Amino acid sequence: MKKNILITGASGFLGSNLVELYMRDKVYKIYAASRKKINAQYNDCFFLNDFDLNKDKNLTLKYLNIDYIIHCAGVAHDCYDSPQSLLNLNAVNVQGTIRLARQAIQNRVKKFIFISSVKVYGEDSRNRILQADDTPGPIGPYASSKLLAENALWEMTKNTETRLIVIRPPLIYGPAVKANFLKLTKLISRLPIIPVNCFSEPRDYVYIENLYDFINVCIVNPLADDQTFLVSDGKDITFDQLILSFLKILNRKPLLLPVPLAIIKLCAFLAGKSSELKKVMVPFQVSIEKNKRLLDWEPKFTMNEGLIKTLIDRKPFGNKK
Repeated sequence: MKKNILITGASGFLGSNLVELYMRDKVYKIYAASRKKINAQYNDCFFLNDFDLNKDKNLTLKYLNIDYIIHCAGVAHDCYDSPQSLLNLNAVNVQGTIRLARQAIQNRVKKFIFISSVKVYGEDSRNRILQADDTPGPIGPYASSKLLAENALWEMTKNTETRLIVIRPPLIYGPAVKANFLKLTKLISRLPIIPVNCFSEPRDYVYIENLYDFINVCIVNPLADDQTFLVSDGKDITFDQLILSFLKILNRKPLLLPVPLAIIKLCAFLAGKSSELKKVMVPFQVSIEKNKRLLDWEPKFTMNEGLIKTLIDRKPFGNKK
């Protein structure tokens, strides 16, 4: 008999891709949970619409016999510039996670896999490569909410039958990727002139299928229980190298123009994009040595393979019947 997995945030980029990958491999019975209605049809997949983390009555897991939860739902990519936005962030990312964990414990869910964020360590990895067990130092409301949720989960799952696994990914990419990765894809697809030799700081990313594979290893391997992990494609890349990879995959040959960094900063300032520029100007390297040592896990896909699938296969979730 197949084990049951509940995936929250199933209408978002991460959750929807995970649902699709599990449907492809047909190893587990999937419950896809989302606050929004999902218009998709898959055999052996049950859609739990109106699954609102802010409402206890909509979170009940009774009678579902869930074995594992992969908690992807949360508020991200938002401007936390008002009291209401901060309240919503806490309500979903912290209190909503606590409500779901309470249900998991009450219903004897075997494993609760929490998808946190590498941002709990801060905004960069200057002078070091981040290790999974490094002391967190979150900057900003989003990262702080993720760490608060982690800490609450560790306290709640003590002396229970539910084992906790925390995964802190860097930027995740894959088909139908959104936010800044999508913006970059569109820019590189259209610009006749592209600045190069500007961004030399290494950063780590993770392709969605590498994350999916790592989650599956955590599900079946008891050595993953009660552990915190980083995950990545296993090889960092500079933003300049990422741009060149995009161009090669898209078979584009625009004019590549070396531009002084000062000019790039000025243009970003005038366009109101200084914060976005800063994100690619600082190093963010993570180590997956713990994954290799403890679980004998290494990424199945190279970043180039992941980028090819990301840029070629852009179909949104739910197109398949």
